[in-house]
Parts: sequence; structure tokens; C-alpha cells
Amino acid sequence: MDIFAEKQLHPGHDNPIKQHFKDYFDTVFITFPPFFKIKNGNFSQEGRQKSKRITFEQAQAANEIFQKMPKPAADIYSYDNDNYPDNEEIYLNAVQVTWRDIKEGCGFETYGDINKALKTSIGAYRKVFQRPDLAKRLSNLTTANQIYHPTEGHFETLSKKEIFKAFHFLNKPELIIEEEFCQNKKELDIASLTEKDFVEAVNFKDYFIYDRQKELLFAVDWDDFFFLICSNRQNVEKIISTLSFEGFYCDDITEIPWELKKEEIEAGLQKEKVDNEAKEVAKPVDKKAWWKLW
Repeated sequence: MDIFAEKQLHPGHDNPIKQHFKDYFDTVFITFPPFFKIKNGNFSQEGRQKSKRITFEQAQAANEIFQKMPKPAADIYSYDNDNYPDNEEIYLNAVQVTWRDIKEGCGFETYGDINKALKTSIGAYRKVFQRPDLAKRLSNLTTANQIYHPTEGHFETLSKKEIFKAFHFLNKPELIIEEEFCQNKKELDIASLTEKDFVEAVNFKDYFIYDRQKELLFAVDWDDFFFLICSNRQNVEKIISTLSFEGFYCDDITEIPWELKKEEIEAGLQKEKVDNEAKEVAKPVDKKAWWKLW
């Protein structure tokens, strides 16, 4: 499959990651965007993560589209958080905090526990997969130590700085950037750009960055607290050993929901099915609606 021609630059959630990229890349590295602190900054607990839960009434006040909708059953989250540092402040004053430090500080068993905590904290999971216990341990640690969480579904400022260095390191200055739905693309020659120019050029919904020869691809997806580095083994090993990318190599069976074991997914879906069936049985019968009994 020609993933570039067919606009399939991300593997989705239902097939092994390396299998999806096999016609172009033999190696994929799952990369964690760093947590961070702000030097001499004023920290607020409400600002430790960009996404925050709001009420339906707050959503209605902020956006008229909600005024025409019935109240949803799902939680509503907003990025309108003035307590979270802006990109300029992160670029100038952020100090990275590794996932390794977070894992040790929280007493988590795996990096997957961090991902579960982060996804739970933004409402990215179905109810059966939520881990409020892990999310609480994470928030306690980050609040106590004035650590900001990474933001899901985009290349963050600190990660973009390393991406810029990676293309320079491999002598690949001519880049193509595509947005979420691959409907628009822009071209950059970073030989003539500063690091800050590049950071500002990659927008929030720019999900794919690759060189003109299509030998190195960075890809991110909605709600993910990680991104993919795709290339040949030699290239990936060079940039991982040289730059500040933290994560792990995909094996032949690694899928996008890598933090969940197959048994966890199967058990969760089975529980969800049983719970839904129980709700249906528990519904009161409307005796006037006789047609519902047939």
C-alpha cells in the first residue's frame, strides 16, 4: 500500500503498527512527549493540564453550537485554560521531565500506566477502561511538584524542537507537513529556518511531518499522548541515541492502544456488553406502547 498516495499516514487502532508501514519503513518508535516544569513560573493546579472538564452550561456559554444540542451523556472538555503555559513560555522557559521520572515518582509498574492515567484525565476512554486511581496518583505527583502534563493529539513545542534537530541530523531539510485529514499540505526548507521558525510553522492540527524523499515520518493522532517515528532502523537508532526522544520500539504485534493488553480490552468490552444488557433488562416496560412488546 502506498500510504502517502492513499493518505494513510497513520495505522489506526485495529492493526499492528509495523504491518501498516511495512512498504515504506521497517522500524517504528513510539515516542513520549515530555512532561515539563516552567522556570520561575507561577503554577496553578487547574493549569497542570491543558484540557479541563467543564459543565454543559459553561460549554453553552462559550459556544453557541451547544445551545442547540441536548445535554450529552459524555463529559465535555475544553482547551480554554489560561493557567496552562502558552507555546512561547514553553519554548523559552520549559524544563523537561521524563516519563521515567513520572513512572518512578508515581510508583507505576509500566509506562502504560502513565498513558492510562493521562487518557483517563481527559475522558479519552470508554468507561470500562478508565483508571481514576492511576489518574489520581499522577495528579497528586504533578501538582505537588509543579509539573505540567503534555497535551494530547499534536506535536508539542518541546517535541517539535527535537523533530527539527532530527531532520537536520539526518541531512533532510526539505519537508512536507500535512494536517489531520491530509487535505492540505505545506512545504518547508528548514535549511533556511531557525528552530523557533519551525516550531511556529507546525500548527496544532498538523499531524504528519516527513522529508521529501519519504525516508523519515513523524505521525501523531487525535487523543494520543505519544507520536510515531518511522524510518529504517539505522536512522531511528541514530536520532534516538543522539536526541531527547523517550519511548520504545514497536515489535511485530504492537498496536496503537499499546498500553492495554488484549486480555484487558476483551474483558472491558465483555463487561460493557453485560452492563448494557443489564440496563436494557432493567428498563421499565411502557404498557401503553404495546408495539414494543412484539
